[in-house]
Amino acid sequence: MSLNHGVADGNTFWHFFNTWSEINRSGGSSEGYKLSTPPPVLDWWFLDTCPVPIPVPFTKLEDIISRPEYTPVQECFFHFSAESVKKLKAKANAEMAGTATATISSLQSLLAHMW
Repeated sequence: MSLNHGVADGNTFWHFFNTWSEINRSGGSSEGYKLSTPPPVLDWWFLDTCPVPIPVPFTKLEDIISRPEYTPVQECFFHFSAESVKKLKAKANAEMAGTATATISSLQSLLAHMW
């Protein structure tokens, strides 16, 4: 979840987030359920010198959001036969024999090999 700081401050965000979480934990039932979080303060106020609504200096979304250019991603695919995975697992478990380590899984042995 994210929030633009121009829309609300951090306290408002966390109040919303905590209240939303509490409502979800209650299962959404409002019968006989009282929220432990206090209700939000909805009294809006501005200094006398502040125009309402506050003008935003950007007319287009592109002016405030930068889109970085990423270099092309190189992909690499590895294929392991079932037999080679079994050998890796057996070797890893043989090396760990006699230690307090639990049995090493096929995935763990393959990832350790790749690492």
